[in-house]
Amino acid sequence: MPLHIDVLTLFPRMLDGFLAESILGKAIEAGLVLVKVHDLRDWTTDKHHRADDRPFGGGAGMVLKPEPVSPQWNSSRSRAAAHLSDADGAP
Repeated sequence: MPLHIDVLTLFPRMLDGFLAESILGKAIEAGLVLVKVHDLRDWTTDKHHRADDRPFGGGAGMVLKPEPVSPQWNSSRSRAAAHLSDADGAP
């Protein structure tokens, strides 16, 4: 039974090379790992497919809107573990 990994991202094509190379690519090819990359923009409701917004109260950067994240997060929660990270990659 392969290890299932779901990745929620705004930039799914950026992972193509990463998932095809090195040890991870070999594991996927051997059927040991199954990676599903989900584009958060697929679950947006506005005509511009915006999945991020300015932070409440101002400040630099952008934050993810909960609307596109929530449906996919809830459907992925049946799995044993989850990792959420901030913009720096820290949990």
